[in-house]
Amino acid sequence: MNEKSYIENKDVTINHDNEWELPDDPVQAFSKWYRAATENDEILPNGMTLSTVDNNHLPDSRIVLMKSFSAEGINFFTNFESDKGRQLANNPNVSLVFWWKSIMRQVRIRGQVNKMTREESEHYFATRPRHSQVGAILSPQSREIASRDELANTVAAYEQAHAGEDLVCPEYWGGYTVKYDSFEFWQSRDHRLHDRVLYYLQNGQWHQKYLAP
Repeated sequence: MNEKSYIENKDVTINHDNEWELPDDPVQAFSKWYRAATENDEILPNGMTLSTVDNNHLPDSRIVLMKSFSAEGINFFTNFESDKGRQLANNPNVSLVFWWKSIMRQVRIRGQVNKMTREESEHYFATRPRHSQVGAILSPQSREIASRDELANTVAAYEQAHAGEDLVCPEYWGGYTVKYDSFEFWQSRDHRLHDRVLYYLQNGQWHQKYLAP
């Protein structure tokens, strides 16, 4: 009988002292942890796993970039005609996961997406580097293409044809806001006795409860 190969489990803990004390507002707690990840040179602190559900009720996950956040929600941008865009049109419920290895912390968020206004999407589009604007316009996201070379040639021809012009945000591209339903904050501790706190909404107010690791 073949032996199974297991990944070696090691306790890896960052000394957080008494930093586990979290504010009553989960957005303030998220802001505190996000700042800590940034200050500890996390490679991509705004990278988050976005999970959606397709028409067959199967989960679908990918890494996207959080562009901003506030008390109103977390904002990201994408092609509305991509797989994720079509899935969000059918089912707005999503989950997000942030994993910050540099500080051994994770945040899980559940919520629903709403599309940003056209003006908000156009405003952000105008701030993007030109090559990112061109990519958003030309990439048929999630659909089959003949080759990378074909897409690169299409981009080169478009850039030559529109040199010196201001580019317009396409109707099929824009932003979503994830409105929060719940937050779970996870922090690594010795001997797998990790800290977990769940924030949940009840009658419009945030409440906390501690969970076993």
